[in-house]
Amino acid sequence: MIQNSKRLQLLNLGGLEDLTPYFPELLQLLSAYQSKTLQQLHLTTLKSCPQDYEIYELDPKYFSSFHSLQHLSLDYDYVTDGLLQVLSAQGRDLRCFDVFVHGIDEDHVGPTNQTWATFSKQK
Repeated sequence: MIQNSKRLQLLNLGGLEDLTPYFPELLQLLSAYQSKTLQQLHLTTLKSCPQDYEIYELDPKYFSSFHSLQHLSLDYDYVTDGLLQVLSAQGRDLRCFDVFVHGIDEDHVGPTNQTWATFSKQK
């Protein structure tokens, strides 16, 4: 679907927790085939056990090629200073950023107040 779509504008994974390990591959494919047209990307998940779930690595660089992205939904586990800096880059028109919080892992280094402030001042 990602490779064959002509102008994919919206992708919503429906909250499926089982797809989380595949986010890097999905984002690489989207970047290669749909980075110019993708406007909405919803990667949030519904956890079957919100107190105990695996967190997979998701490099912020995967989001750097989506310059048309206007609406992003993501679990808080993946929100970092690096991600907000990528999303704050010049030329971006991100209008809505939905963050789902299931719990906060004690090892998660979330974004700093300064990075949030810089991000929120973007258009």
